[in-house]
Amino acid sequence: MNGECVPTGRLTVSPTADESLRDPAAGQTNDLTMRPITGCEELDLSSQLPYFLNEELVDDLARGRRRPEWMRVALRGDRLLATAAWRS
Repeated sequence: MNGECVPTGRLTVSPTADESLRDPAAGQTNDLTMRPITGCEELDLSSQLPYFLNEELVDDLARGRRRPEWMRVALRGDRLLATAAWRS
């Protein structure tokens, strides 16, 4: 990262890295998508769920304590269901 990470204020959902879950035995498709965020431009998306550490994400990304590939979102369509993030 270039040391500057500024959330855009826009909520976007990237279709990349779609990992939709399927249960072929049941003949059903689950529309749940779990994927890493694409970068600091998706911090607004991953911060939709209230959590006291959300304010630290920008600085953590800028300092390399977190990486986008360590930050996951679970989506159903455009609706954020869960987040998970690891840091070093």
